[in-house]
Amino acid sequence: MKNILIIMIMGTFLTLNAQESKENRLIKSPKWKNGERFIYKREIVLKSTKEIVFPLLCPVREYEWFNDWKCTMIFSESGVAENNNIFYVNMGFPLFKKQVFHVVKYEPNVNITFLIFINGVATILFGADLEQLSSDSCRMTVFYEATGISRFGNFFLRNIGKKEMETNTNNIENDLVYWLENNKKRPKNK
Repeated sequence: MKNILIIMIMGTFLTLNAQESKENRLIKSPKWKNGERFIYKREIVLKSTKEIVFPLLCPVREYEWFNDWKCTMIFSESGVAENNNIFYVNMGFPLFKKQVFHVVKYEPNVNITFLIFINGVATILFGADLEQLSSDSCRMTVFYEATGISRFGNFFLRNIGKKEMETNTNNIENDLVYWLENNKKRPKNK
């Protein structure tokens, strides 16, 4: 009887240990890849109201004023920018040519924010905040928060990313200012 009791106690102990070990194996910590983050922000003063500027910050309306703009719409209930609107652009060199944009924040005349996913390279939180300064001028704050998701992405952001963001913001400013003044696209050679 004593041997049976010892065997039962040992069996219970082994069963509990096996269950505990199985639970411990299920609880794992994540693998870390140390993405680098780059933040860029710039203010642009526009001679217009935010009610005129904001609707232009839309993948469909950008064809009116942004040179070389091309996108493919994936999802939009209204046909223009809105919360959860998704589209992609084919820009940049071939390694990360397709950039998927998802509107993650949409406050009419105040803010539009996109989460951009560049496969294997980076994610970018990109957007614009608008603030009315006077009856005929507003401030648009363009911001980028880019995070590398690979070694190449970290390298790209460190060495090329800032220049790309500055160039893109300059193009946005030049094209938008020209359109607001002339109601047509800026000639490409200006």
